[in-house]
Amino acid sequence: MCICFAHMGKSKNKNIAPQTETADEKSNLKKGKRKSTTENDTEETPAKKSHHEPSETITAGTTIEKAASLAVPTSSAKRAKRREKHAKNQQDKQEQSKNREKQDVCQYLQTWNDNREKWKFQKLKQIYIQEHVFDEDLLDDTIWPIVLEYISGTKGSGKETLSNRAKTIIKDVDRQAKDSGDKSLLEGSKYRRARDVLQYLG
Repeated sequence: MCICFAHMGKSKNKNIAPQTETADEKSNLKKGKRKSTTENDTEETPAKKSHHEPSETITAGTTIEKAASLAVPTSSAKRAKRREKHAKNQQDKQEQSKNREKQDVCQYLQTWNDNREKWKFQKLKQIYIQEHVFDEDLLDDTIWPIVLEYISGTKGSGKETLSNRAKTIIKDVDRQAKDSGDKSLLEGSKYRRARDVLQYLG
């Protein structure tokens, strides 16, 4: 019976030994994998460069000298650019509005001159003509003869206002020409128009 137990003990030891070694190997393998993973995690992965990234940007590897030469847009610069763009758009809109108004007034005067039956009085356009009668940019020389005919029918306070403005322009230009000795001032469009207006208003 003793021999049998001894034999059984030996067989048990034989079976246990390989299992213990296998467990150690597995443990070592797991540790090795964990270690290699940790080592890989600590390595720096190079940053991917976007295809849409501008050529002149500060990226990894940019030297101090190169970074100093790059123009970095700031929020204040962007706001200034937006304000400038908005101002330009507003100026363009005002210019377009001014041109449309000028064309409408010229058409109004042309219809008054050519076809009184289709012409209809408009108070706003009359005010425009009276206010800009001395401005050749808004009422140019091509329409000026018709303007004179149109304002010649002005009566009441409108006529008095136009007459006073014309006299003031003539007086100011005469004084400037006398003080400076420059007689060419008397040939200016504003001076000439002021004299024409006085003549047509009577």
